[in-house]
Order: sequence, then C-alpha cells, then structure tokens
Amino acid sequence: YRTRREMQRENANIDVWVRQGLLRVTPGNVTDYEVIRRDIARLAGQYDIRKIGYDRWNSSQLVIDLLNDGLPMDGFQQSISNISPPTKEFERLARSGDLEHYGNPILRWMVSNVVVYRDANDNLKPVKNRSPEKIDGVVAAIEAIGEWMSAQRTPPARSIYEERGLRTF
Repeated sequence: YRTRREMQRENANIDVWVRQGLLRVTPGNVTDYEVIRRDIARLAGQYDIRKIGYDRWNSSQLVIDLLNDGLPMDGFQQSISNISPPTKEFERLARSGDLEHYGNPILRWMVSNVVVYRDANDNLKPVKNRSPEKIDGVVAAIEAIGEWMSAQRTPPARSIYEERGLRTF
C-alpha cells in the first residue's frame, strides 16, 4: 500500500498495475492504514488466517487495531539470524520453480531489486540493490515463509491427560 504519488516516483508501471487490479493505492497524500485494516479484515473473513507476521517498524497502531479485531499478529524479527532460514527457503523455492507467483509483474520487479547479503556464517538477508527501489513484497513473502516454518517447528500443545489420563488419589 502506497500513495499513487510515491509509487509513480518509484516505478512508471504504477498506473498499469492499478488498472490490472494488481496494486491497491490509498487515496490522498499519505498511506491510509484504515484502508489496509479493512482489506485485512475482508481477507480474514475469506481465509483461515493462523498468524500474520509483520515488521515491527512503523506498524504499532495498525497492529493494535488488528489485535483488537481479534487477528493473530506476530512481530517478525528481521535480524539476520532470524530472516536467514526463510530467505534460504525462498531462494530454494525460486530456483526450483516451486515459488508460485502467477507471473505477478510487481513481485518480479521487486525480485529484480533484491541483493542478498551473506555474512561470515552463511546467513542470508535481502537488501536493496538500488536504494529507491522496492523489495517489500519479497520481504513480506520471506516473512510469511518464516511464519510457516515457525509453525512447522512448534508442535501442537497436547494436554497431559491425553498422554497419561486422569489420576486420582
């Protein structure tokens, strides 16, 4: 979600993407977070959303509102040690052809803007190649993969009574 003016400065294809229904811009000169909140609420009515990962930077009021709406919010730490495993999985999916993006030109453009930083421990983190260009969609996809990976590692809570039954004295 961006204002039209911001997006036009960043990419000349903005109007095409809006006409194609691929991009939603908020009216006015600033991002309207209430529009975003309503869109998320609409999607929550259509899908079984288990967790919404978000970048903690500049998201506090929207997150508070979504929590008050009953949505499962989870701040995603973008430290290199935390973002590296889902970045590697994103890269694996992309290289294997298993990353389904339905030919979305916005994601394709954002992928072209990403450079992967690799540290001495072979951790990976997406960074911008050209500072004004956007990579937000790629980072959001990586965060979603990270949330999915976290859910796979966390076994469902089981009651002790399912293991041993009820004990009486």
